[in-house]
Amino acid sequence: MNSIQLTDPPSSVRDMLKEVIPLFDVVVVAGPPASFILVPWLFLVLALLGPFLLLVTLAAIAVLVVLLVALTAAILATPYLLLRRLRRRQAMHAPTPLLVPRVRIAKP
Repeated sequence: MNSIQLTDPPSSVRDMLKEVIPLFDVVVVAGPPASFILVPWLFLVLALLGPFLLLVTLAAIAVLVVLLVALTAAILATPYLLLRRLRRRQAMHAPTPLLVPRVRIAKP
């Protein structure tokens, strides 16, 4: 004689909602009031909020400094890179020297 009955899981969302919706109307009678649980957590969150915001601010400042340095380096490097590319391009299109020297004809 087994007193435990196994039930099948709900087959659809509608069946699950039929089981869960009545639980929303339950009034908690036993246990501490919610303020005994929520107020200490509120104090903890407020105590940790300041240092967290300080760390977020310092991280944002560090990211901005890195971006500013990278932008400055890109602006200052642009003329150098442009001249290097133009010189390389001129070197590629410059006439190549003759391998055999030109022979000049002497005038009589």
